[in-house]
Amino acid sequence: MYNGRRNFPEKITIIDFLKRERNAYYITKREDLTLDRIWEWAQEHFEENGKWPTQYSGVVASKPDETWRNINSAFGKGSRGLSSEYSVARLIKERAGLDKDIPISELLKWCDNHFKEKGKYPRCTQDIIPNSGGLRWKQLDSLMRSGSRGFAKGTTLRKFLVKHRGERDMKNLPDLSEKRIKELLLAYYEKHNQWPKSSSEEIADPETKDSWQKISYAFVHGKRGLYKSSLRLFINENLDSSLVKEQLTVDKILNWADAFFKKHGEYPKQRSGVIPQSKNDTWMTIETALREDRRGMRGEKSLYQFLKKHRNAD
Repeated sequence: MYNGRRNFPEKITIIDFLKRERNAYYITKREDLTLDRIWEWAQEHFEENGKWPTQYSGVVASKPDETWRNINSAFGKGSRGLSSEYSVARLIKERAGLDKDIPISELLKWCDNHFKEKGKYPRCTQDIIPNSGGLRWKQLDSLMRSGSRGFAKGTTLRKFLVKHRGERDMKNLPDLSEKRIKELLLAYYEKHNQWPKSSSEEIADPETKDSWQKISYAFVHGKRGLYKSSLRLFINENLDSSLVKEQLTVDKILNWADAFFKKHGEYPKQRSGVIPQSKNDTWMTIETALREDRRGMRGEKSLYQFLKKHRNAD
């Protein structure tokens, strides 16, 4: 057509021919764009999808004849009224404040809100942090490690929570005491009338936040001051054969408490350990029996209330 060949009477392009004969309209030049307009589209995308667009995000929702790839390409070429110094990623980073320092107070607020909602502090997951501009916990951890956004290089989310919220330092866990484990096992048995399972994630010790699973792991691998064994073998060797549950009476508990007072100059508390005069009872098992009306005891709220009532102890 353009060269006038094959008996075509005139030189004309196919676009001009279809415009004339079929009134067809072709976009030969795309409209110019502005940073403000692109930012509006990016905000709409974030509100709908919970994340910021990239050049691979497809069609712009509110402008179906536009794609994020085309916009990013226009940035790269410096065309359509845009500067080649920008890109979709850079525009969003600047406008959303994704390059600004994150104040410690703000990060603590994010972590505390997560704790209120989930019952635990965040881990390095792909979950988006609410009110963070689309930042994910894993991205945050990477930023902290690299020393970006105002953090000291080498910081991690875990270290931050250990320092500011008293979370467990998994690389520096305290040793476990066999004596303490015995107390916890006896208290568990008294409450449930069975031994805990090694796979149980139930918190065994509220003070250290250790679960039975973690205590079992320490036994199996001989870590945290324990000899290499297993939780079940430890129970069999130390508790099964000697565990005899005796009924309690007010006089019996008072005799044990008076003996404790005579030796220590004060009355016992629930954390005061094993009762020498008993058959493998601890003050914690007595506390449990009093609180839960077990082993013949009724109407006593706690060891503290019991001693206050019968010995006027504070």
